[in-house]
Amino acid sequence: MLRIHVPQPVYAPHSHERLITPDLCRLDDRVHLFPAVYPDFAAPRPLLSLKQDGQPLDGQDIWTGDPIAHEYTLNAPHDQLEIAIGGRELGVYRMSRRPELEPVYLTAATLFKDDLAQLASWIDFHAHHGVNRFVLYYNGTLDGILPRLSQRADLLQHDLLLIPWPYSYWVDGAPLGNEALLAQHGDGTDISTVRLNWHHAQHLMLNHALIFLRGTTEYIGFFDLDEYFSVQSGDRLCDFIRAHGQDVYIFQSRWSELSSNRVPGWADDGRFLAHEAIEAASQWEPFPHRTKYIARLDHICSTRVHYPRLTRAAARTAVVQPELASLYHFHCFSGKAPRRGFVNPGGEWVPVHDFCMPPGLALREVSAA
Repeated sequence: MLRIHVPQPVYAPHSHERLITPDLCRLDDRVHLFPAVYPDFAAPRPLLSLKQDGQPLDGQDIWTGDPIAHEYTLNAPHDQLEIAIGGRELGVYRMSRRPELEPVYLTAATLFKDDLAQLASWIDFHAHHGVNRFVLYYNGTLDGILPRLSQRADLLQHDLLLIPWPYSYWVDGAPLGNEALLAQHGDGTDISTVRLNWHHAQHLMLNHALIFLRGTTEYIGFFDLDEYFSVQSGDRLCDFIRAHGQDVYIFQSRWSELSSNRVPGWADDGRFLAHEAIEAASQWEPFPHRTKYIARLDHICSTRVHYPRLTRAAARTAVVQPELASLYHFHCFSGKAPRRGFVNPGGEWVPVHDFCMPPGLALREVSAA
């Protein structure tokens, strides 16, 4: 089943892509704005004014210090809002609404663009591992993906939520220079921290999903179409999560590729990666670099692309050892060159014999490390 959510973006007046928020989204009696921070522009909540029928709305930040959203309580049943920033009227906007979603146990969310060919194997593999719903943020417009996606019966048999996300994937702030950044953000600003916001579309997507999907899933994982989970015991990913009872799981990544240098897939005999040799860099990426996480939604207060930046004080967080479960990063798709020289300068790549298939699909017996 395919559901679609089309975001309602709000832009500031002085540039075509200085976003206040990528989605003006209504959830029940509340509306959410998701701050989009650029190197030279930010719209903190005190500068914003939201009204319904001329009456101001009461707002609060979701997580203070580093808010992932501004939340306002609505005072009228209709979906129109008047928005101003710094006293300047932006106009009247209609809020978007999330489709009806039945609660599930495990959801996977991803941001993708020109790699639709990878989608079927990625979804099918993780569906076998107990992922119930796939939230697909497409880095483009709806008319750029829907005609192709709607023809894929193999994909539509799964629970899919498609969200067009046509925002700049990278925000280039380099021409501003450090002096301009300090003038904008203050002399005491850590410029390296400001630069973290330049991975724009994905950072926005993460913050959006943390709020937008609340109440629809117990756990959510954020990972890319060239990343595949492996549980060394042979269990399904969902069973591994249930068995260990943590609130936040952080998985290390290992650069990997196939001997044929193609997208992973299913063989005619129904086995995944059948008869394909997997090779990988000899070392796992150390935490926190190149990791991905699966977590209870309400336990993440702030996030970066590869790991949670801030979790609830009482959250049970585990960095999962690769001997138990891990993430293989097949960085060789869509014309990308193998990363052997970049990741491992010595060129030491080794065969992988412990990449676990979903139950019933394993190529060989796997013994515990």
